[in-house]
Amino acid sequence: MIGPGWTPEAWRLLAADHPGSSCHLHGPDDGSILELAADTRRIQAPDCAVFFALRGPWHDGHDHLEAAHAQGVRRFVVTCLPPDHTTWSSDSDVVVVTDVLAFMQSMALAQRAKFDGPVVALTGSNGKTTVKEWVAQLLPASVALHRSPFSHNSQLGVPTSLWSLGTHHDLSLVEAGISLPEEMDKLQRCIAPTEGVLTHLGEAHLGNFEDARHLAREKCTLFRGCRRVFMPAALLPEVEDVLACPAVTWSLDRQASEADLQATATEQPGLFHLTWQGASTQVQLSMHDDVSVHNALTASLVALHHGATLADL
Repeated sequence: MIGPGWTPEAWRLLAADHPGSSCHLHGPDDGSILELAADTRRIQAPDCAVFFALRGPWHDGHDHLEAAHAQGVRRFVVTCLPPDHTTWSSDSDVVVVTDVLAFMQSMALAQRAKFDGPVVALTGSNGKTTVKEWVAQLLPASVALHRSPFSHNSQLGVPTSLWSLGTHHDLSLVEAGISLPEEMDKLQRCIAPTEGVLTHLGEAHLGNFEDARHLAREKCTLFRGCRRVFMPAALLPEVEDVLACPAVTWSLDRQASEADLQATATEQPGLFHLTWQGASTQVQLSMHDDVSVHNALTASLVALHHGATLADL
């Protein structure tokens, strides 16, 4: 992922301050650091990249250090120096740490700290990417928007997404997905969201969680420190005891009078009557299954609070 750019000095200072790091700094003193890379097949700007030797069940980035160097990479983060490292490390900056991913996340956190605008973090059992993209479509063109590419919402996807966040942006939309307990705490610290979006909670994605309540609690960890969270009003009973900030809601239920965005279905399929802040309009949705309707209303709610008008929907 290409980002706004760091100086070699800033990179080296962060490396030296990282807990337990060992730095071997023989790389170039000039240029810019623009890219966080973990796959030699996808490096876009090797002379401006940091290569992270990540390990997984089926791969080990340490097997590709020479290949990255051959492409022009001169900055590396590893957990160990292989015996033959002098073939590629003698003219490179090499930072040895116990956790390569944690170092990448620390770089993303430092990049995030430079931005003082609203950062909206989206999570849910499904609908994260759809809602994010629909919000982007609804916002005025004058909003300089940063958003996660594709469905990059994992422990690796979040830091690479944040790396492209710049001070020229007005608003950031960042997805966060988890598959294990305690993962969301790491993502929350990395994203440091000011606002949140909860799209959906479903038992089909319980996986490694004890039950639906445990999953809801883990998801809501993302919203720690947020000033508000956008969600369907129907989800409030499932999360209100673990949500530490006000909820901004939409509802299709005429009885839910406290919802910020009220939607009423008409007799015509896909046609809805919307009421927000005393004004009303009608919108026609091309897809009118329940999931699409819910995603569209969540996206509309977020967009209305960030510069869109009912006429934009």
